[in-house]
Amino acid sequence: MARRKRDPNDQPVDETILASAMSLFGELGFEATSIKTIAERADLTSAAIYYHFDNKQDMLFKGLEKTVIALRDHCLPVTELIENNPAEALVEFIKRHILFQFRHIHEVAPTYAALVYGMRRRESLLSLEQRNRLKDLETQHLDILRKTIREGINKGVFDTPSEVSAYFAIIGMCEHLIFWVDPTGKKTIETIASEYGDVGLRIVGYRSEQ
Repeated sequence: MARRKRDPNDQPVDETILASAMSLFGELGFEATSIKTIAERADLTSAAIYYHFDNKQDMLFKGLEKTVIALRDHCLPVTELIENNPAEALVEFIKRHILFQFRHIHEVAPTYAALVYGMRRRESLLSLEQRNRLKDLETQHLDILRKTIREGINKGVFDTPSEVSAYFAIIGMCEHLIFWVDPTGKKTIETIASEYGDVGLRIVGYRSEQ
């Protein structure tokens, strides 16, 4: 079957390949996904895949790197709120983190969660250099949450016995959400994200200044 001639307005080939690969990694699993399957999903030849990427590991790493960078950048505006209103910053971080997941990585959630937060899986599939790069990006993103909680404690508006426990409780609930929420359910993702923001405030023991 002849392959479709690419339109000049199509997204760049490497982005098409990454989107196809990450989607398939989420659907079939990394090991079960072949270069041929990725090529078919992207409507390209296997040779075209190898022109842009060295192998599946290269695609996996670059797909995860792109995702974590986008997540970090999506949450960066929260930093402007931390000093003056850590409570607002916390709610905004939770909302942005959750909404990003559902809008951008819902289809690859199993792969994303297993590899970004599962060290054993990551060690078996990615090089040390690649793992360190992802870890650095994750730290940049999650430091926004850490700084928010710490600032709230320092200002006396958060009353939690453990900064660390509050941090892990919040990030844990945000990450797990994607596995059980039905985006087509009665509640919108925006509503659930707002509710989780309120839960986050309870976790840190938010004290209203009023």
